[in-house]
Amino acid sequence: MNASILLFEHASQVGGGQTVFLDLIAASLSHFDRVGVAYPPGGALQQRIVTRFSRQVQQILLPEIRLSSGRKGVMDLLRVLLFSLRYLPYWGRFRRYDLWYVNGGRVLLPIALAALILRKKIIFHAHLDHKSYEKTLILYLARWGVIRMILCPSRFVEAGLHRFHPWMAESRICRVIPNALTESFGSLSFENRFGPEESVSRVALVGRISAVKGHHLVCEVALRFPEMTFHFIGDVLAGEEAYARRLRASAPANVIFVGEVTDLPRTLSRLSIQLCLVPSQIDEAFGLVAIEGMACSCITLGTARGALGEIAAETGMRLFDSTEMLSRELHALREMSHEALTALARGQHRRTLETYHGERFATEVRTVFRELQESARMRAS
Repeated sequence: MNASILLFEHASQVGGGQTVFLDLIAASLSHFDRVGVAYPPGGALQQRIVTRFSRQVQQILLPEIRLSSGRKGVMDLLRVLLFSLRYLPYWGRFRRYDLWYVNGGRVLLPIALAALILRKKIIFHAHLDHKSYEKTLILYLARWGVIRMILCPSRFVEAGLHRFHPWMAESRICRVIPNALTESFGSLSFENRFGPEESVSRVALVGRISAVKGHHLVCEVALRFPEMTFHFIGDVLAGEEAYARRLRASAPANVIFVGEVTDLPRTLSRLSIQLCLVPSQIDEAFGLVAIEGMACSCITLGTARGALGEIAAETGMRLFDSTEMLSRELHALREMSHEALTALARGQHRRTLETYHGERFATEVRTVFRELQESARMRAS
């Protein structure tokens, strides 16, 4: 018998971390006899869970914690401590599951408090290069045995934890499992987006509008390429409404705000997008949108920040470190023949699907589950 697992998620909407959460549910269903999911209702995540997993999982609908956007501060930590009290009525349902999985740091503290008292063990998925006080919490929970394993989406995140304290490296508590493409992206065939009579002219930046994602930098570059169109695909990140208003007011005419879409591959094909940009201004823990762009047969360029460099090494994604370098890259691509552009896009597409396919992710996650269960049986005997 493979016992049971309860998977915790803090957000009601769907971003990169929640896409991983859905993949974790699928991997859990193929390994455990009973799977529970605990998350806030009322958003796109609930719709996807109900649609994809129907009655396969038991659902615990939790209140949603709301913190400031971007990097978190001390007031956010106090807010989390107070919020922990709101989880108390759910502890009885939590304790029915043998193993707990926490997707990201926002609800780690309230869940860890419950785990300490109820004597449960946690798999923690670190989706960020956390701040020092957050790493301190993670370190102590790991040394106390509450966190049994830390999943890292990249070597960049793992290295940050190892640098923070030598015990993190010595204990081998971290496991790198890169995120993967969902089935809808992993099954895409190559689509040639470069005809013999046209040059590179249609570009997309996919993701929620936010200053740290570099939308304003793309607007600067768009001014230098009036013959090209730059599409911003995604809604506005909560807390970034003022930034989005300024962006819309200052954007040149060749920047098009598409808004949120439900089917990205279809949207990119409908708009005949040829390039995808990932101009992130923070050290990315992974870069899911980058591999999705290449899976959609778009030549993809990203900043050399965080784990984006790892993705570039695996896929051939092109890197830039300034708007000037991005402009040079765009000029170079516009000078390339359609045969060379097609070969570049095809190579990125092939290497992305080979490296980041969903079955690899599911297999590695199930290996983690099996190792933890075997370890628990050995301690019990």
